[in-house]
Amino acid sequence: MGRAFYDASINYSGIDRLGGVITHLNKTFKNELLRLLGPDHEVILAMEQQQQQHQGATTTTTTMHEASNNAYAVVASGMRPLADLPVAIPAAVFPRLININPPTAGNQGSSMILERFGFFAHTREDRTPIRHGPADPATSLMELLDGIILFYHVAAKKQLAKVASLRDSMSAYVNAIADTKARLEYVERETIPRAKDLDAEAIQRELLRTTDVFNKKLSEQARHMAWIRAAVYSAEKQAQLAWLLKVVTLTLQTASQQGCTFSFVPDFYLETLSDLCVSLRAHMHPTAPIENIPDYQDMLRNAAEFLCDHFLDSRIVHANSKDVLILTLAGFVSNPLTLEALENVPRESRIKVVTNLLKPYENRAWAQSNWVLVRFWQGDGFAFRYDKSPHLSKKVGPKLLQQESISQPIKPCPSAVYQAHVRDVLLGNSQATTQFLNSLLNQLNWAFSEFIGMVQEIHNVSSRPERVFIESRQLKICATCFDLAISLLRVLEMISTVATDVFSDPTQSSSETLLARLCQLLCQVLNRMSSQTSCFQHVVLLEIPDLESVDHFPILAAVIGILLALLEKEMKDFAGKYYNL
Repeated sequence: MGRAFYDASINYSGIDRLGGVITHLNKTFKNELLRLLGPDHEVILAMEQQQQQHQGATTTTTTMHEASNNAYAVVASGMRPLADLPVAIPAAVFPRLININPPTAGNQGSSMILERFGFFAHTREDRTPIRHGPADPATSLMELLDGIILFYHVAAKKQLAKVASLRDSMSAYVNAIADTKARLEYVERETIPRAKDLDAEAIQRELLRTTDVFNKKLSEQARHMAWIRAAVYSAEKQAQLAWLLKVVTLTLQTASQQGCTFSFVPDFYLETLSDLCVSLRAHMHPTAPIENIPDYQDMLRNAAEFLCDHFLDSRIVHANSKDVLILTLAGFVSNPLTLEALENVPRESRIKVVTNLLKPYENRAWAQSNWVLVRFWQGDGFAFRYDKSPHLSKKVGPKLLQQESISQPIKPCPSAVYQAHVRDVLLGNSQATTQFLNSLLNQLNWAFSEFIGMVQEIHNVSSRPERVFIESRQLKICATCFDLAISLLRVLEMISTVATDVFSDPTQSSSETLLARLCQLLCQVLNRMSSQTSCFQHVVLLEIPDLESVDHFPILAAVIGILLALLEKEMKDFAGKYYNL
């Protein structure tokens, strides 16, 4: 299957690759393609023809416009461009047409994809030569498999997510009915026996009517769920998705073993891997328990191993693919079932992903990596063993459910295995550890400074006598900086606990400097947070809707956790001396 990604035997027009744009990949790996395909392969010939056309365009200004349009220029010369390879009867036409808008002047990409399958506008004519002879059975089989994967990516996953939302809706109705019945019991117990209160009777009738409405709606959803359990969440459908996940994982692993040509893999393969893991673990489970799959542990472990081996892989350049990879890894870390799979991958893969997670935060998207490290620790930190932060327990509102931050209620599942790997990696390379910690402290200084700066602005605005509107965007940025500061502090707490020597080992020249920087930042945080007259205290008391997560508790708890970790040895020694007196 790996060869099909770069030999043009399957039509991937308009589809991005893991390594970026196909034209760039063809130029970058031209020598490798020449070695693998041979000089007479149509891909190589088309590349050479395009290069000749480009060279001709630089010397002849009269043909510049025609040469810039490679599709028409190459067809006129009798050679098909790369975009037109291949022109075989597609086995997966329908999936590639899903979610493709009708071609317009500003939607040339969709128009090209449609034309690849023979759907030409009335103003265009298909001049592509038709291939003669029987189709290659192997190519047809691979194209069929590719079409199945693409079909799941563009259509099937949406349906699974949609029916999974029914289960959440039913849970909401069940909770609403229970709440309504509790209110009804209170009214009957406390109000009606005392006197003939017309208002109380009206409330009782309204609660009974509400309960009846909820029961009818729940009954309708129950019938729908019964159909879903039989038709969608069946053992057969679950087995099919499990098979598809195994195929996608094996395909990606095989393609990766072929070196630089891994960059030619279409980006939807990685997205499908992520979506299948979510569908089996979250959408179908627990209605269709994932444990029903005979070898589900091996299946998840293989997917986890691929994620560990390819995090920060230099061959994955496409920005969306990078995000998909780290978000999938974060999803694996946040669930006990998939975390177990991550912990059971080969030690080499575990060390590799931890090493990449602990690379300096400069010049890369570090927030997601830091979030993964936080999940390794959540459940073991100081006042960090809760599902929902205590300062949010009494706050209600729809915005709390929409937040995507460290304050989100996620069941803690710390990993002692990966904490040990973090310790080993940090203590095993002092130079790399120093670079990482300096970058982490730099980001903490930036995030906290930005947060305090915006809090000061909000304080100044709110202190004015006239009413001033604060943009929601500014408030969200402020809350995001606060969450980033907390997550960075929690990672520092983990490092201070599992690898205290990076700050306290006198034999390492960097330890004293790192400890001084850390203490300086902690003092800065305490100075800003602990004062009763500070701008932070003022803003917290305002209870601004978009700043629900901003509070003293989460950030001070993280600081205290770091201090306790750094002073653990001294406290134990002091306690020992005290008890010996």
